[in-house]
Amino acid sequence: MIRFRNPGTQYSTQVQVIKQLYASLGPQAYFTLEDMAIVIAQGRLMTAYGYAGDDALRLSNTDQDSMNSALMNAKMYAEVFRMLGWVTPYSEKSSYPLVFSYIGIHVALSEGDCSRLYEQCVLGINNPTQLTDKMRYDEKIRFFKCALRTFIDLGGIMYKHELCLGPMSINDEDEEAYQNMLIKIKTIRGSYTRLQTAFSDLANSLGMKTTPVDNCTRLPIGFMKSCNWVESVTNRSLYGKSMSCLKITQHGIETYEAIKDMYDLRLDQFNRLNKSAQMAMIRLGAYAMLSRSGYDISSVDRTT
Repeated sequence: MIRFRNPGTQYSTQVQVIKQLYASLGPQAYFTLEDMAIVIAQGRLMTAYGYAGDDALRLSNTDQDSMNSALMNAKMYAEVFRMLGWVTPYSEKSSYPLVFSYIGIHVALSEGDCSRLYEQCVLGINNPTQLTDKMRYDEKIRFFKCALRTFIDLGGIMYKHELCLGPMSINDEDEEAYQNMLIKIKTIRGSYTRLQTAFSDLANSLGMKTTPVDNCTRLPIGFMKSCNWVESVTNRSLYGKSMSCLKITQHGIETYEAIKDMYDLRLDQFNRLNKSAQMAMIRLGAYAMLSRSGYDISSVDRTT
């Protein structure tokens, strides 16, 4: 199962943080987690023990990095921003330090609403990537495209644990596996006991407790809500009791219809291209994202 390990921070907060980071660190050749922690804390975008700014940094300073709340907060943002394609490693040899990507700079310098570009970044998230080769999961999936399709095929409504049992645990390039996943969830529905058992069995198979598996839904749900693809609703038809569920919006349906037939380049296909073709695909992908987000790319469009 894909591990989305970060809390579901809001779109507005993510954009505010990347703007502040770029304003402070943009001139540097690269930046570290420590650099990020200082900017985020001094910008009062985090607290530690009830304090902000330099006091938060001072109170967070510990011998163990894992106990340093300012550093861990910076790491959380770094992982989210790498997922969105806003930052990338400075060197192919290690995950840190980082640099701002071309798309990340556009977000950081955006004026007013940049939600259309944000949405394109979320749609671009897929597994595996060059940064996930050491992860303890092997699903091959463009998750949010698959999740939107799953919502539609399951009547428009899902409970959050069905994300774990469904699109977070399959390879979406395997149509048979996808159809079997739908059958599995439909078989579970109607009984809350069956849902609890299936979710517990999933957690056991992963060697995890149910709570951290549940927490893995926070970020993808946060992304989907920020993009206005889903909304929270109270529903009792799925499992015979009143539950807070997720319902796909009209915009979510329209988004899936717009992307379902687009060419979906994955890492293994990209790696088979020669270096020149890879660089061309990177440029094409970046400019296509900007074009779909409303940017004028006529200055680089050779067809005009």
